[in-house]
Amino acid sequence: MVWTDRAIEVVMSNEGELQGSDAVRIVQSISENGEMKPVTYSVANDNNETIAFKPTQSGSFVITEVQVPLNDMQNHNWAKSEVQNLYGKGIIKGMNATNFVPDGNLTRAQFLQMIIKGIGDSSLPDADVLTPTDVQEGQWYADAVRIGLQMNIIQGRADGTFGANEPVSREDMAVMLNRALQSLKQETNTAAPVAQKENTFEDHTAIAGYAREAVVSMQQLGLLNGMADGTFAPKQTANRAQGAVAVARLMEQLYAKH
Repeated sequence: MVWTDRAIEVVMSNEGELQGSDAVRIVQSISENGEMKPVTYSVANDNNETIAFKPTQSGSFVITEVQVPLNDMQNHNWAKSEVQNLYGKGIIKGMNATNFVPDGNLTRAQFLQMIIKGIGDSSLPDADVLTPTDVQEGQWYADAVRIGLQMNIIQGRADGTFGANEPVSREDMAVMLNRALQSLKQETNTAAPVAQKENTFEDHTAIAGYAREAVVSMQQLGLLNGMADGTFAPKQTANRAQGAVAVARLMEQLYAKH
């Protein structure tokens, strides 16, 4: 049996201490043939004594311990927990076996892939959906682009391209996050969050018209923050650690509201 509203919450107890600071506990669903798959919507309590999760189908579940081999997060404690948990669930990957490269430029394709995997959407890429001219079959992000188009998380640009390898701007991050929320709220027939205040950033006039409502909404929901000087810096690009934290916050928002 499969359901989509994720209204049922299950709580399981953790047993014993984690084997090292680079280990995370993940809830796995067990299929009839014994295959395990991480449950996307799960959250541990503050003391890590229990894990609550919202399954998308009935079945058997188990808590497993996953070792995270990424060794370059020492100077990014503000993002380490989010990166480790997303890695354990298979939502993000390192740039190689042991490095996440948290300060590396976050590309449009990388961020879209994080969102699609993070929201745990069961949509399959529709082969009839025309992909942008710069997205070829077989590229690692091709399926994410198709699903993103299907869900209206992204739209084709005027020149027909997606710009997969271009750094994603902060205003475009806001738009993609906002559209993901809007799309999922439509699927579950719940009201999507609406910005309640006007844009108060010092550089609000520099935010593109298509992104202004999304920027305000994402700031109010805590998915994206402004800069220390009161600006949003809409054209500034983000790094990979910032993208992971934004997607983790998106998942928290979805977990609370679904």
